[in-house]
Formats: sequence, structure tokens, C-alpha cells
Amino acid sequence: MPKVCLVIILFICSIASCFKYELHNEKLKYGKATYRRNAMFSFEETPSLFKKGDDLPFVNVNATFTRKLSNTDNKNEGNGVIQIIFAESSSLNNIGTVDSSLTKHICCTPLAIEENICPSNLLGKVIINQPDLSLQVLDIQFESNDPVKHISHNFKVTETGEYYLFFSSCFLENGDVLINGEVNWLNNFGYLPGESIYNLYFFKFISIGYIFIGVLWALLCVLYYSELLQIHQFITIAVFFGFLDSECWYLQYNNLNENGVKSFNALFAANLVSSVFGTVFRLLVVVVCMGVGMMKSSIGSDSKNYLYLFGFAYFLTSFSSDVFITYSEMTGEHESLQSFALFPSLAIDCLFLFWVINEMSTNIHQLKKRNQHAKLRIYRAFWYFLLSVMIGTSSFAFYQVFVYSRVTEDSRWRLFWIFGALWKSIQFATIFLIGSLWRPNKNSNAYAMFEQLAGDDEDEDESEFVEMYSKDTYSKS
Repeated sequence: MPKVCLVIILFICSIASCFKYELHNEKLKYGKATYRRNAMFSFEETPSLFKKGDDLPFVNVNATFTRKLSNTDNKNEGNGVIQIIFAESSSLNNIGTVDSSLTKHICCTPLAIEENICPSNLLGKVIINQPDLSLQVLDIQFESNDPVKHISHNFKVTETGEYYLFFSSCFLENGDVLINGEVNWLNNFGYLPGESIYNLYFFKFISIGYIFIGVLWALLCVLYYSELLQIHQFITIAVFFGFLDSECWYLQYNNLNENGVKSFNALFAANLVSSVFGTVFRLLVVVVCMGVGMMKSSIGSDSKNYLYLFGFAYFLTSFSSDVFITYSEMTGEHESLQSFALFPSLAIDCLFLFWVINEMSTNIHQLKKRNQHAKLRIYRAFWYFLLSVMIGTSSFAFYQVFVYSRVTEDSRWRLFWIFGALWKSIQFATIFLIGSLWRPNKNSNAYAMFEQLAGDDEDEDESEFVEMYSKDTYSKS
């Protein structure tokens, strides 16, 4: 009895992975199994914001299949068949069948036919229980004197979901089959899969938001150029890198949508900018919590050294982990180590939170002691914001764990973009709030320096000046 096997190459595209990829001598061989998948929108369910024209979504396979000759006279051992199966995740249960001993059979073998597990006309093929529009099968027949077959076929996407593409060989007599060509996954809006298209528009809108903030901030800086402090320089740099970060990722997703191919160099640049922005953002929050621009006009030399050390450590760990994860996702190597790569930057983030809480509590205590009520209101507002962010992100982290543990991977693809977008939204909101509360005005220098004077001598004139300043410039914050 000839041996039979099912060898499945299941191509799976993870978030922002390749959606137009070439096959170079991919070997369909006994005992091997690799896989890929993509989320696809049906035309009817494609969100109107994403729709482009009337093109129907499909997956195109344009490939040549070559049977490797195994005998000495360069003739194949007989006829053969290769199958391409295109299935939505909910239809995967229709592939294969379970016998009375609860053993699952994928291929229809002579033994399976004898045991009435599958009909004889399915010999050497995958057992399909209920073929439908969401589970499509294409047979590629080989003749004994024709070892090469070329096909170009479009698989239609009939409903929204996570789709799998299989290349299967159920006859060992097929020998090794080499596959050359390309596979294109095309939604109505382009090459991006369903879980990634949300990122494209998210980064587009947040880039516009940074432009809006940047224009307003530039006008204020021009109007009050002589009153600018170090804190205003930090805010300017944060707004610039926030825009650069969101724009880099927008261009990255847009390029993927248009061309379907991921570039490591482009991702390297995007990760570099993101790490710089993440560093600048954290330094800005720490500087604000230290009281710069509100309780003092500049950063002390000792504090600068700590900031430099913290910034360098965070950038190094963040950039290293991002590059490692990107490389791992593109090559499939060291995937089990991705979680461990995040530990160094997470440890530094814990230090960051401790630093922020310590600085804020110290400054709020000092403001209470000195009866600086106007400044105390500003710091309390910022503290309540930070507290709500900490509580919200902690709750969201538990929700994320719940989703990953309880919801199947094929069902949660619509939520993937939210997990990344939340942190970018928090950064945007934090920069906007800091810019609103610490915006430049005609008395910026006097206000920051006056706190130092008031701390030494709280006379009535100084108190009146602080109250007058706060009412004039911060009453709307």
C-alpha cells in the first residue's frame, strides 16, 4: 500500500507583514508544514472610509509547479495531483474528518476508503466535508509525461474574515514539488490586510493632529520668542518628533498598501524615529514633573546628567528590542524570544513611572506648603491626568490579556490595531495637555523665576503677582 501524506504550506501574514510575496523553489515535501494567513474584507463589508472603486477583493496565485524526477530514466512514477485550498477560518473545521476512535484524517488514503471514512473518488486528495464559497479548492493535475504545471487563479473573497491559503500534496508518489511564482492578497483598498488598514488611517489622522498642534505652537513661540524657556524647547522637540513618528508609520503603511512588500530598511528608519520620539516624550514628562517652566526656569546640572543617562538607556533598549522584533517577524527566526526582548525597556519604564510619581508628589507638597494655589491647580490637573492614564492603561492591559487568552486569534484581528494605537493616542494627548498648560506667554520667564523668589520670601506683593499672572494666562487651561 503506497504511503500517503498531507503536506500543507499555509502562508500566514502577521500584522503588517508581506502581502505580495514571491515563491522561490518553495518545496512541497513530505512531513513539512509552514503557514501564513491574512484578514480580508468582503466588498460589501469594506468600511466606506477605506473603499476605493468597485474592485472586488481576491487572492491571486500565479505559480509554476514542478515535480522533481525521482527515477533513473527521468520519468515520473505516474500521475499526480496538487491541491490549493483557500478557506476562511470558520470553514477550517470542514477540512478533514474524525473517525470512531477520534483520530482525525486529513488525506483520503486507501485505508480511509476501506474504512468508509471517505469516498474512492477523493483518493489522494484532502477530505472536504462541506465545500462552500468560503472554502475553495483548486486541483492541479500532473500527467506522467508532464512534470510541470503553471496556473494563474483568483480566489474570491466572499465574506469578511481571516483567510488561509494551503498548498497540499496527499500522494507520496508526487515526489517533491517545487513552487515558483507569486501570491497577491488584495483587498478592495490595496495590499494591506484587514487588521492593518486601520493603522494606515490612524497614523494619517494623528499626523494631521500634530500638524495642527505644531502650527499653533509655532505661532505662540514666534509671538513670545523672548520669553521662551527650556520647557518650551522640549515641547517643540516633542511635537516635531511626534509628527515625524506618525508620518513615518503612515508612509510605511501606505507603501505596504500600494506595493505589498515590506522593506526592512524602511522599518528600521521608522523604528529609529519611534525610539527617539519615545525617549523625547518621556524626558518631556519628567522635565515637566520636575517643575521646569513653573517652579524654575531651567534644569540643574545634576538633573541634566540623570536625564541624559535615562534617555540614553531608554533609547538603546527600546530601539534594540524594536529592531530585533522586526527582524524576527520578517525572517521567522527567534520568535520565541520576542517577549524577552521587551523586558529591558519595560524595566526602564517602571523606573520612569517611579521618577514621575516622586517628582510630582514632591512638587505638589512644596506648592501646598508655599500656598502657591494657581500653580497647584495646574499641577493637580496634570497629576489627575497622569493618574487616569495609569489606571486606564492598567485596565486596558488586563483587557488585552483577556482578549489574547479568551478570544481566538482568527477572531481578534479587528482589535490588533487598537493595542498599538492606544499608546500613540496617550502620547498625543499628553503632549497636547502639556502644551496647553505650559504654553509661552508674555510673563513666562517672570513666572518661572518668581516661584524661586516666593519660596524664599512670601510677601504680599509677590503673592499678588502670582495670582495676577495665573488669572491672566492660565484661567482657560
